[in-house]
Amino acid sequence: KILNATNSSGQGETPCAFGYDDHNDVYLAVFKNGSTAAIIGIAFTYDGSSVTIDGSGAGTGTTTNIESTYQNNTDDYVTMCWDTTNNVFHLGLNTYSTTHRYIIQNISVTSGRVITPSAATAIATSSAITNAYFPIMVWDQTNEKVFAGLQPAALSEHYYYYPVAFDGSTYTVGSLTQI
Repeated sequence: KILNATNSSGQGETPCAFGYDDHNDVYLAVFKNGSTAAIIGIAFTYDGSSVTIDGSGAGTGTTTNIESTYQNNTDDYVTMCWDTTNNVFHLGLNTYSTTHRYIIQNISVTSGRVITPSAATAIATSSAITNAYFPIMVWDQTNEKVFAGLQPAALSEHYYYYPVAFDGSTYTVGSLTQI
């Protein structure tokens, strides 16, 4: 168990995304807290026989708050991908916020299992889409862009994507394109 005693209220965490950092040889699990709806992360390593769990780097199994500004308690639309160029995870969230419907942020994890999230950047605003269902994130190493796909609620038969460039610290969101 990687969330053995982190939720004293007894409400379950919803598993949302899971990834592997091949640069620091560390795993990142991202969950929605069942009590607060915040997105939390916990990092761990695996040496072939045992798992060392952490979120703080102290070996205590402590979670790290990743995003609590825009997250809403009504859904679990979360996705993540690993960026092999910049050695960060890109996390995408459907938020139901009136100004930030779909957001992206990067998360770095050290080999000591310390998680450092960036601030969120809006991929889609309320004027662009209604809600972002079933988001996906894929890192395009050749073009150094994140493929941020989503299915808008009002257009359930279609799928859309935004090409999102990342220069190691800043996101630049391209135009919405229907697939």
